[in-house]
Order: sequence, then structure tokens, then C-alpha cells
Amino acid sequence: MIRSPVVHACMVLALTVGCPADRTAGDGSSGGSADDSGDPSGTDPTGASTNPSATADSTGMSTSSSASTSSSGDTATDTSATDSTAAGEDPPVGCYDYDAFAPSSVSYRADVMPIFATWCSPCHADPNASIYFGTGGTSETEAVAVRDKLLAGVPKQAPELAFVAPGDPLHSYMMAKIEYPIPGGTCSVIQCSEPGCELPAPPAAPLSESNKSTVRSWIMLGAADD
Repeated sequence: MIRSPVVHACMVLALTVGCPADRTAGDGSSGGSADDSGDPSGTDPTGASTNPSATADSTGMSTSSSASTSSSGDTATDTSATDSTAAGEDPPVGCYDYDAFAPSSVSYRADVMPIFATWCSPCHADPNASIYFGTGGTSETEAVAVRDKLLAGVPKQAPELAFVAPGDPLHSYMMAKIEYPIPGGTCSVIQCSEPGCELPAPPAAPLSESNKSTVRSWIMLGAADD
């Protein structure tokens, strides 16, 4: 069959220039590639995405979201663990665990003052000294004077503590001297700044566990004047 010159020329032109779809795919000014349908939006008539890059982005976002959720969950777990540790933390290094001690009901005058009179007064009978335990008696006058001095006094060896902190034996310097063989070296709460903090009391021999328990209980229950 003989083709007309016009038909032949059109065929040659089409082969030389290329199809519109190819020009769109290769046009850098389009801002992206189109799919096989030639729709640059990447969606089919149903509204579903057919753009491979859009699908990848969507997947990436979904993955990132999951990772974020997981990370958030891990953080929450770690914080909870930290809070749990803080709530049930161990006592300071080397210090007596007062939380594990169950105080018994004691009387200051009937139970505590006799201990002070017997074991503490021999070294602390000067009413003008920073710490005073009486002259060995258990009279009303001495009981009041000793308690007032203990609650008001600040030890020069450990000024961050009180001699007796009602309800807080850990920060009561008197208990530090009673509890530990080396008060300034075994409990991390005790920070000595003067010589003498390292000496236990009484210096000749430690109090019996029964006497320690009595004094602990008195302080833990508020160091009452009873």
C-alpha cells in the first residue's frame, strides 16, 4: 500500500519528538514523577494513593509513630522504676535502718532519764556545756533541763544535725554517738567538722541493745516530755 507523503511525515515526527507521557516523566520542572496512569497526584479515582513515594512516606511515618510510642513507653517504665526506687530507697550508706525498727511505747521520765543518768551524766554533768545529761539524778527539774538542752542544742562536731530531732533519729546526733562504733565514719549522714565526732558514747562500752531500743523509740515517737 502506498502511503501519502503527509502520513509518512507525521509518523517520522511522532518517533522523533516522543509521547506526552514520556515528556512529563522526564520533565524536571514537574516537581516529581507520575505513575503509569500519568496522574501526578498519585491517587486513583477511588482516592487511594498510588504514588510509591507517598506510600513509602506513609509507611515511614507509621513506623516512626510506633517507634515514638515504644520510646515513650520505655521512658514511662524507666521513670516508674526510678520513682519506685525513690519511694523504697535504701537507708544512707552505713546508717542504721530506722524504717525497719518498730518503736515501743516508752516514758521519758521512767525509761529514758535513768539511762541518761547512769550512762551519760558521768561525762556530761555540766549544765553550761553544749550537751547536758544531768548530775546523775532523775528529778523533775533535771528531766526538764536535760530534755530542753537536748532539743535546743546544736553539736559543734556536726552542726547540720540536732542533738535530738524529734521523730528523726537518723538526724539526731545523740543517736549517731550511741548507734555506731565510729559515728563519724560509718554513717554517711554524719559529716564531722571537729575532732571528737568519731568517738562513740559511752566511751567505755556501748549501750546495751535494750537501752538503745528505748532511746530510739523515744526519739522516733517524738521525744515526748512524759
